[in-house]
Amino acid sequence: MGYLKPYPETRYHLADFARGSRPVHGRQENFNKAHSSLRSVIERTLGVWKKKWHILSKMPQYKFKKQRSIVLATMALHNFIRRHPSRWDPEF
Repeated sequence: MGYLKPYPETRYHLADFARGSRPVHGRQENFNKAHSSLRSVIERTLGVWKKKWHILSKMPQYKFKKQRSIVLATMALHNFIRRHPSRWDPEF
């Protein structure tokens, strides 16, 4: 509930699609390709985010409620920096 996982026993990784062995066929392969692509974007974004906000690497020592607040605050700051070109940030 609340998580859309890839279809099992169906091509998933972008490298599998890039090899060009055959075109994408069917809804399941189409979904898996889109899922894998989005996952790659999210993982890259999280890598940049954790590099920018080092506190995210030390989260286990905080209670869950505080962890959630830290994540939301860093997300808001990240989005603010991205949306305001006058606050140019070389890491982004």
